[in-house]
Parts: sequence; C-alpha cells; structure tokens
Amino acid sequence: VFRACPACGLMRMKEEDVVFAMGRDECDECVKASLGPAAPHEIACQAWMHHLLLQGHHMDSETLQLCQNAIKSVGMNFPGAMPDRQMLALLLRTLKKTIPDFSKDNTLLGTSFCPDEISNEKGDLPNLLYEEFGKCFHLGGLAGIPFTGKTGFKAFASHVPTNGHIVICYGPHVGISPDGEVGKFLRPGQSHLTTACGACVGALAAAESGKCQPCQPVDAKDADEDYQMNYIIRQIGTSAGLVNQHPRGKMVGLAYESFRVAQRRAEAMLDLSCLNGGSVVLLGGIQINMSDPLPDFFLPLSCCVYRDGQQPERLEHMISEGNMFSGRP
Repeated sequence: VFRACPACGLMRMKEEDVVFAMGRDECDECVKASLGPAAPHEIACQAWMHHLLLQGHHMDSETLQLCQNAIKSVGMNFPGAMPDRQMLALLLRTLKKTIPDFSKDNTLLGTSFCPDEISNEKGDLPNLLYEEFGKCFHLGGLAGIPFTGKTGFKAFASHVPTNGHIVICYGPHVGISPDGEVGKFLRPGQSHLTTACGACVGALAAAESGKCQPCQPVDAKDADEDYQMNYIIRQIGTSAGLVNQHPRGKMVGLAYESFRVAQRRAEAMLDLSCLNGGSVVLLGGIQINMSDPLPDFFLPLSCCVYRDGQQPERLEHMISEGNMFSGRP
C-alpha cells in the first residue's frame, strides 16, 4: 500500500521503507537526494544522525563517532542488514502476499534466538514479533539454534489454529562495539567489552585450541549437562578453517557460519504433515546488536515458505528489496 510522500508528492511511500522504520515522513528517494552522493554506509549514517537528532538525542562528538563506526561496520560486514522495525514490516508484507488467508488470528509465531539479554530488549526483533503476534513458542537455545528439534516442532504445530499457519524466525547474534569491532559489545553498566555471541566465540576458541569433540573425548555426564555448548563446539570445529579465512575477518566469518549451523537445525526439524494444509514461513538471519542510541539490526539470509507435498518457495527477494542500507535499488 503506497501513500504520497510529503516532500515530492509521489505515491511511493511504503510501511516497509527504511525511513518509515526510522520515523521520517519522506520516501527513501527523497532522503537519498537530500543527502547527496555518498557510499551506502555514509548515506545510512547521515540519515541516522538526522533521525536521532529529531528524536531529541544529544549528538556529542562521542555519540556521533559511535554511530559512524557502527553503521560503517554493518554496511561493510553485513550488507543487506536493516533496522529491526523495517524487518518486521517487510516480513508482514511478505506474509500477506504469500499466504492469501494470513492473519494474526490463524498464525502462530515461533522464534529461535539466543537468550542473551542484549538480543531481547524492548524494540529488538524478538520483542517486536511478540508484540505483533501476541504469543510465541520458543524453540531456541544458545546461538539461536532450535534445540527443541523435531519434538519441539511437533508440539508447537499441535497448537496452531485449525487450517492455520506457522511463522518461525531464528538466527544467532553478533555484537558491534562502539569502535565498530565485530564480535564485541559494551554492555550497560560495564566498562569493558565482552564477546557477543559468547557461546559462538567460545566454541571457535575451543576448536582452535583442539579442545573440542571429536578432538577430545568428553565425559558423558559433562556432555549431557552442557549439551548445547558441546554441540556448538562440534559444529564450529568442523568449519573453523573456513571461518578464519573469511575476507572480513574471523568474527564476521563466525557470524555467518553460526547462522548456517542454526539453519540446518531449523530446516531439519520441520514436519509439514503436522499442519493439515497450512504453510510454514521460515525466516533466518543474523541479529546485530548495536550500542545506544542506535537500534539493533537484522540481516535476513534465508526466507522460504513450506507447504506439504510442494517444493519450498524462496522469498528472499521479497524481504530485501528497497533496502537503502544495502545500497541496492
């Protein structure tokens, strides 16, 4: 649904536009034109500076530098990432276009995000999804991996309204420090940086030191009591070489590899026969934790709709189009 842009008068404003998510009452094209020629991350940074000033934030030199570092880091390392509110708007638009009878009353939400508190704050994607759908079945554990597995999915599917549908959003998270460093985060109340995601970084460290299965045997009791971490160590350990060779650095490579681990588990747990004709939309990506006053971002990497007896329909083009922060048209 389009509405007129107050700046140019053209019917091209949509709810999923970046500027809508930022609270600006202009279309994306007018924002780009007002900012002049610049690299995508520079356009994004200038837009966010303007937005934060309009919201009443005091933009001193330290805050300005933090925002510039963070936006540049996201643009270079996770192109295609977008603010969480824009991700929600694009997801809802995609659901309405893909599932003719979609409504919040006949659709049940499932999520699989890391329990880390910096990924579950007010305004973060898990919180926005819950506010939109009103209820949620939690499928995940450390690193956003859906550890509830097939049993959890079947239990979840049994709660869906008659002839209803399922939406599942999942993925690991990664922190961006005030200096733009990937894999580090300055948590509220602390004076030092910590890792994010700590489980993924710890798994990579274990793999690099050789202290991982099947490198070394683990006591059965210890393996059972810390099974999530042991699973992550084994999975990351098999691809540690590729992670370390990533052109943007190993922390960036680790974020993408952690997503692939979660993706394999998410796709493997699906049992479409439980739905009696309903659809399953599976949206996966990487949560990007940003320092205040910036909101968190989300990088969508996979989106498919599954129907029993049919091939999955890929929807990535619908959830990434028109993203000003990726530099794509």
